[in-house]
Amino acid sequence: MPLTKIISGGLTDTERTALKVSRHSALDCEVSIDPVGDADGILIITTGPFTFRLKKIGDDFKRGNKPILHLNLKETPAHLAPYEVNPWLEKHAIQTLYVTGPNKYDTPDIVEATRLVLNGLLIVSEQPDPEITAGIAAEILADLPLREKSIIANMNAIELDTLQSILDRYVEGKGISIRDGKGVMQAVWSQLRKSHRIKLVKE
Repeated sequence: MPLTKIISGGLTDTERTALKVSRHSALDCEVSIDPVGDADGILIITTGPFTFRLKKIGDDFKRGNKPILHLNLKETPAHLAPYEVNPWLEKHAIQTLYVTGPNKYDTPDIVEATRLVLNGLLIVSEQPDPEITAGIAAEILADLPLREKSIIANMNAIELDTLQSILDRYVEGKGISIRDGKGVMQAVWSQLRKSHRIKLVKE
């Protein structure tokens, strides 16, 4: 089940930033003084090892048998972190997440890093609507010249990244944004492989 709520104690700059991000998103948010009882898991964001306070919070979650993820931004850059956090959320079916980390006087860039991680996570964790994806793919297929259809149909899966220019052209022409670009291109490719793939016939 998807993430629906972020909670935090609001005691550090990391925690306050987490609450601000959730307020400006579709997620619920709440200040909690009982993170272990209220949360399904905890995300601890640092740029190094735990402080004493963060270690104590982590130990409380361990005793409560709640999943913990320590995100050390010295090891995982903020722009890549969502791709590490989202599978962890899905694995443990975390809907209510407690987010904590240090103050900015300990870690000057922690506010911006937390914002990048959580905003990125919200984008990565959104599940595209399969009907919308299929509809966009159908419109692209209707506009494609026969030659391009044949070329795409005979591509292999690794070559799919080269289709980005086709998607960019469609987006520019329609004046829209597409969240699941890769899914759209895969849908286009799959359909064309059925209808326009060149088949070799043995004599």
